[in-house]
Amino acid sequence: MAVFELIFDFCLEVLLILLYGMSYGFNVGQPTRGDILGATGFPRIVIVIAFVLIAYQIVVLLLKMRREKKNAQENTAADESHKGGYLRLLACIALLIAYVFLMNYIGYAFATMLFVFAFGKTIGYRNNLKLLIFTAAITIILVLVFGTVFSITLPRGKWFFRELSFYWY
Repeated sequence: MAVFELIFDFCLEVLLILLYGMSYGFNVGQPTRGDILGATGFPRIVIVIAFVLIAYQIVVLLLKMRREKKNAQENTAADESHKGGYLRLLACIALLIAYVFLMNYIGYAFATMLFVFAFGKTIGYRNNLKLLIFTAAITIILVLVFGTVFSITLPRGKWFFRELSFYWY
């Protein structure tokens, strides 16, 4: 399975190189006065970041494959853990669907808090205090970035959740 992921990552790297080259063909016109990067700056930054992250993923996969080659013995405990993995996958998909559905009723911030905490518990994270801190931090960061910095209208929810959201964002 790791071989397919490796091939996919290499294909993504080639695609990113092509996209970066295509960015030089963008019709950008005259640069605006306060814009340092220009119209092609942001796409190029995203492409470079994606390229670096995928290259890192390739290195991690290659190291993992080398380690698995050394430890080629069959492990029955690993086979048993895969059975629960499919249930976790289905639970994560159900959580994502519930998150999208609940967002219109309880608002973005509250739905995000519930989703991040439930997702952490579903994938097996056990330290509740750290998970609560992470949940609060990621929710605050997302609300500030999308709601305040980018001025994106986030779902406020209904009933008293709507009123509470006006205090927050």
